[in-house]
Formats: sequence, C-alpha cells, structure tokens
Amino acid sequence: MRAYEITNILLDHPQTVTEETKNTVKDILKKYSVEITGEEDWGQKKLWHKINGYESGAFYHLRCKAEPKIIANLENEFKLNQNILRSLIVTA
Repeated sequence: MRAYEITNILLDHPQTVTEETKNTVKDILKKYSVEITGEEDWGQKKLWHKINGYESGAFYHLRCKAEPKIIANLENEFKLNQNILRSLIVTA
C-alpha cells in the first residue's frame, strides 16, 4: 500500500450538505478498502477562478493508504459525484 493525499473541493452548500458529501467521500474510500490516516477540513475558500460557475468551495483534505491500482477508480467516483467540484490525488 502507498500513502496518498486527497484534496476535494466541495460545492459551497449549507453545512449539512457539505457534511453529507464528506461522508459520501469516506464511503467511497471504504468501498475500495482505503485506510484513512488523517483528515482536515480546510473550510470555505474563494476560488482563484470559477469552477462550473461557482466562486467558492469547501476544501476537504485526507491522508490515506491505498493500493495504486484503485486510484483511477477513486478519481472516476469523485468525478461522478455532483457535489465535488474538483479532486486531486497525489502520492505522499
């Protein structure tokens, strides 16, 4: 297993919807047997440029361990979720 860092920019919705999206991200990671080693809520931030018409988003950062072969699956799952504006997965 390798160490990865995942940063998601979530839609700037009311707090309850943001929490539901965070739980959805965790469920996706559990689905692929990803071990979460740390998580940080970076809060609402103004974006440098608009993404799909949105000027701000909630930044959510996770540190985890996963098998390299499932990273493409994670990226696809994040792209399918309408509450995630952008996602970045890098090796730690």
